[in-house]
Amino acid sequence: MKTILVLDSDMAFALWLGQGLAQSGYSAVPALSAPGARELLGEMSNAVDLLVVNPVLPDTVDFIEMLRGLNPRLKIVVVTDKNQVQLSKIPYVDLHCRKPEGPDDSGRRKLIAQIETVLPPFDSD
Repeated sequence: MKTILVLDSDMAFALWLGQGLAQSGYSAVPALSAPGARELLGEMSNAVDLLVVNPVLPDTVDFIEMLRGLNPRLKIVVVTDKNQVQLSKIPYVDLHCRKPEGPDDSGRRKLIAQIETVLPPFDSD
């Protein structure tokens, strides 16, 4: 099972996306901040395979570099709000996408389908 860390200051979004990812065969863990995510890593039994991150959060670049040290094959998906500029200073981004307009299942399925282009849930390693 692939492990995805959802790093976003909007906990409702992180939980909503995490629930959909879990239904799609992933292990999803939400975090509100890079420092909070660092604390979670000690409690996690699996390495993080993919990071879904809002690029406006502070300390994300340092956090990503630390995660890459733990897993050099880490995939990164940057998810921005409707009014955010798509460009970010986050290195090695595998996919940029927008958050769905509302918390409906259709928007969540589309976002998860985009994520699965970067990291299928059950691919062989």
